[in-house]
Amino acid sequence: MLNLADSEQAVSVLSAAFQDDPTCRWLFNYRSQRYRRRMAKYFRATHEDHMRQQQPALGLWLGGDLVGVAYLRRDRAGLSYRGRLMVLLCTLEGGCLFRAALYKKRVQSRYPSGPSHFLSLLAVQPSHQGRGYGRALLNAAHALADNDAASGGIILETANPRNIPFYEAAGYRTVDTVSVGNVVQTLMERAPAVQPAGV
Repeated sequence: MLNLADSEQAVSVLSAAFQDDPTCRWLFNYRSQRYRRRMAKYFRATHEDHMRQQQPALGLWLGGDLVGVAYLRRDRAGLSYRGRLMVLLCTLEGGCLFRAALYKKRVQSRYPSGPSHFLSLLAVQPSHQGRGYGRALLNAAHALADNDAASGGIILETANPRNIPFYEAAGYRTVDTVSVGNVVQTLMERAPAVQPAGV
């Protein structure tokens, strides 16, 4: 599990992995010279808020280096007030605030109802992708959600078409698609593993 002290390494992994992500490119205005800085500030605020709320955050370490992360929120718990304020500050410039508000309104309102976990971020350092580390992190997130009797499964969103077969192979199904700006966000859901009778 990650902790608050892992913030800089986690931000580095997230920033590298999401540099070309369609949602980040649209949300943080990739044409701006401040694109990478905005993205890093957002990921730092998200990591720190996640830690303060004691939400599960998984890390994959190789030889002392963090190479992959997965952030899971129980019952789709949103950012705290402080977290929302930090994200607001990250998005104030360059029209990003309007984009963030539009994104939240259009996408988050379409999440499936019911108690479930939300896989907010899954990232592997690009130099370590293709080695099964993303799947290992995803399996660990599944184990956490499956061991929570109150969980109705896991939901996630992706705007990267390459990710859809990856998630489908792990048991996810598409439940909706939402267009926001020039981004098409795919909402996916994985049902909880069936618990044996008497567990």
